[in-house]
Amino acid sequence: MKRLLGLTLVVAFVVLCLPAARAEEGPTEAQIKQWVEDLGSAEFPKRREAHDALVKAGKRSIEALKASAKSEDPQIRSSVADLLSQLRWAGIAPSINYVRCFPGECLVMAQVPHGRKSLESARATAVGKLLEGPQFEVLRAMIMEKMGAGDHKAVTDEVTKWLNRFDGQVAGAVWDLNLANLLNPSSMGLAAIAELPEADAEAIFKELLALSPTYKESERNGLKLWSADGGLGCMALVGRHFIIGMNAKSVLSVAEGLIDAVPGNLDSNEDLKLARPKLGADPDFLLVFNFQRYMELVRMIGAMGGGGELGQAEKQMKLMGYSGMRTLLWSTSIDGAGFEDRLIMAFDPKEPPAGLLKVMGSAPDKSNAESLAFVPADAESLYSLNVDGPGLQAAFQEFLAGGGEADPELGVKINEFKAGLAQIETMLNVKLGDVAGWIKGSGVAWAKLSKDLTPPELGLVVPCADEAKAKLMSEFLVKAFNAAVEGGKALKQTELNGRTIFSEAEDSPLVKTPERAQIPYRAAWCVQGRFLIVSSGLEALKARLAALDAKTAGFDIVKLGANPDKLANAIYLDVAALAEYGRRFGLPQLVKLAHGAPPEATKLLEGLAGQEKIFAGLPPLVMRTEPLNGTLSITSLRTPLPYLATVVGAVVAAFVFEAPRAPRGGRPMPPPAPIHGKDEKPAPAQTPDPEPEQPKEKF
Repeated sequence: MKRLLGLTLVVAFVVLCLPAARAEEGPTEAQIKQWVEDLGSAEFPKRREAHDALVKAGKRSIEALKASAKSEDPQIRSSVADLLSQLRWAGIAPSINYVRCFPGECLVMAQVPHGRKSLESARATAVGKLLEGPQFEVLRAMIMEKMGAGDHKAVTDEVTKWLNRFDGQVAGAVWDLNLANLLNPSSMGLAAIAELPEADAEAIFKELLALSPTYKESERNGLKLWSADGGLGCMALVGRHFIIGMNAKSVLSVAEGLIDAVPGNLDSNEDLKLARPKLGADPDFLLVFNFQRYMELVRMIGAMGGGGELGQAEKQMKLMGYSGMRTLLWSTSIDGAGFEDRLIMAFDPKEPPAGLLKVMGSAPDKSNAESLAFVPADAESLYSLNVDGPGLQAAFQEFLAGGGEADPELGVKINEFKAGLAQIETMLNVKLGDVAGWIKGSGVAWAKLSKDLTPPELGLVVPCADEAKAKLMSEFLVKAFNAAVEGGKALKQTELNGRTIFSEAEDSPLVKTPERAQIPYRAAWCVQGRFLIVSSGLEALKARLAALDAKTAGFDIVKLGANPDKLANAIYLDVAALAEYGRRFGLPQLVKLAHGAPPEATKLLEGLAGQEKIFAGLPPLVMRTEPLNGTLSITSLRTPLPYLATVVGAVVAAFVFEAPRAPRGGRPMPPPAPIHGKDEKPAPAQTPDPEPEQPKEKF
């Protein structure tokens, strides 16, 4: 026992003394001072020895060097200046928030703070597990084949190797774009920076250089740079931080941010500082987009081409209330089985959100839960929108007073639009602006899937300021339907438990049109307190009212996320149920239609169609918009897939799997050859018609 106690005391003493022992390692202040003096020695070996010792001492020698920067000895002054330039890149912290490395006026900046950790978390989500499962092996093989990868395992191993090397933070930005001289790389500000494993940074950088044999070494401001011939491309390694940019100027700009936070850097951006608490505690992805700079570039491009449509688009943005948007910020956080995206629009305090944006982002009343009570608890999709009727009425009038084009692409003139509205208002004897003014509170549109291939049940809840306004809204709908039918008999009336229900009559001319014959829906509605309840059919509405009378619980507001009182607008999609519905009914139809498709694609579809509950683990999609918070408009999106990554992935997939298309102005590509049965003979080949001469395009 005594021996064990003695051994423990010895180990404890050694451990406690280790920091002190390590602190004593390295040169003393006296040694450093002597080496600085030796820089002026008449003996070259002594000067060389002092120079190398000071370089090895690194940052510890900087203060002594700075003190001798104005030495009377010109040899010392020269050597000190050279050493200070070289040592300013020594001892860079291994972990630095890269946002500070970019200028504050960045057009766009993207950051992945955790690299491999985020990738591993993404693989652990429901979609990540699904995509890596055996059911998608065929899809993975198809992607590899389309990318021209022969040995799938070798490609996967190579990708994994490089992902492991760039295992930490990664960021990139664009801050200078000279539209007048895009062919000159020196006029651009564009660079990316990434953390390499600290122990292997030098070796990995050498491997990257070996992949770029045309890069030549140079030195600027004491930093070694490797630039491509012609100046298009530059690389550097600062500690463990790998930087690659469009040119040496871009690389140096980012490198300077590693030494110290440059005044006016992006991390000090007021909009980013204000939005950070709302972007999530530790997001896995961050995007900062300078909307004002983007609009400046668009105006420059527009000026080159006349700019008429651009001016009209800016006018419409102002009418919608977006013209004061200064910065758009986006974050993505991996949260268990899914992802959470947050979109924040930061506005100029001198031009805050206005128009329709302000109306839709107004603080909600307590009608959220009331409106959702009318929605089936198991509805698979839902859209909730908070509407301030009087504000909507004012925004509508402002829009009409704006003049010009209501829609630049469709070419609808405001004056023509107003004339059409006047006709409708005369026919119905009501002002449409007044109708908008009756709405007040949280409106909901929802859909509930059927258990077979019949169309889903649809519903709409329209909140009004009071019951009298709800009755006016119902009367307006009655007028609108009857006015569309000669003789005014488009509806029938049903009484149910003291309620009057209006629904489309089966003998109505509106229902008997060829288009409506294919649609099983027959609009039905009634007033319930201050709400107008609309359904896709009379029986569906009766069933919903019976559930209300029985006090059956409706849609749970908790499904839309925390803080129900801070909910302006929301979208809910039960992704698992919708995907399973598609698997049961949609995929078998696709398999039948897949004639001529690659065998692998057919095999994939057949495999998915035959696996029950394959999508059961997918979390729902929930998008919610909070009421306007001063100059910030905040929207969050919880989803099985990150929105931006999905969009980018879809674009990449479109290029990878792009089908052959006819040349512009030419004839369409021929359809695939029909599939012949065992005893069938293919039709004789036909000689194609001669290709007509195409008119030359004018540029």
